[in-house]
Amino acid sequence: MEIKTFWTIVIKSIGLWFLVNCFYVFPQFLAMFTYINDELDWQKLIVNWSATLFIIIIYCVIVRLFIFRSNWIIDKLKLDKNFTENRIDLNLSSSTILSIIVIIIGGIIFIQGLPTLCQQLIEFFQQKNLLRNYGNLSWLIYNLLRTLFGFLIMTNSKIFVKMIEKQVYKNQNGS
Repeated sequence: MEIKTFWTIVIKSIGLWFLVNCFYVFPQFLAMFTYINDELDWQKLIVNWSATLFIIIIYCVIVRLFIFRSNWIIDKLKLDKNFTENRIDLNLSSSTILSIIVIIIGGIIFIQGLPTLCQQLIEFFQQKNLLRNYGNLSWLIYNLLRTLFGFLIMTNSKIFVKMIEKQVYKNQNGS
């Protein structure tokens, strides 16, 4: 494996991690209503939404750079320079390593979401509420989706790797 390929894999891994963490900002964005004395404080709400929207934009830019423009980062930071050898002895292809990284990230998401989902399901069944009367319904749905998302990433890692590699190939030849 060449040094540039190694750095590409590392940068894409960091980009995937940023992408996963970006999804944790969205529930905070939606749950950010600020009430003071049972009234909505629009000034604080607009400031909070603006800050969160700015963070989401920054995340999207970083993810786009790290996943789809990793060669640009390598060239600008000169990460592949000043090595005594041009190759690293590693008998795995870059798509295999990327697939392993996607599986690990999916596993982390699944492991983080499953205990909270189980806790909220137990709490829901203990309270014997109707689904529409359950106070933490939005968090229950969020943790269900997070757990499901992690499971789907783990089990369908090849699809995600193909999408990333296809987009990278398109960016290298098209722009």
